[in-house]
Amino acid sequence: MPDEANLMHWKGTLKGPTGTPYEGGIFKIDIQLPPDYPFVPPKVRQTTQGAGMGGRARTFGPLPLPLALR
Repeated sequence: MPDEANLMHWKGTLKGPTGTPYEGGIFKIDIQLPPDYPFVPPKVRQTTQGAGMGGRARTFGPLPLPLALR
């Protein structure tokens, strides 16, 4: 979902894949689209904290936006 105040900032969730240790998990992500998007990929950051996350957010990238929004 986009932030209504800033359409270049999105938040979303990913479901853990079936048949993996992450199955049943819901993982929060933060997506920041750069001003020169789509020529520069978005920055995707996992913001879920808890067991298995090491107690800190993680940054991934670059991910194509369609993959990040599945």
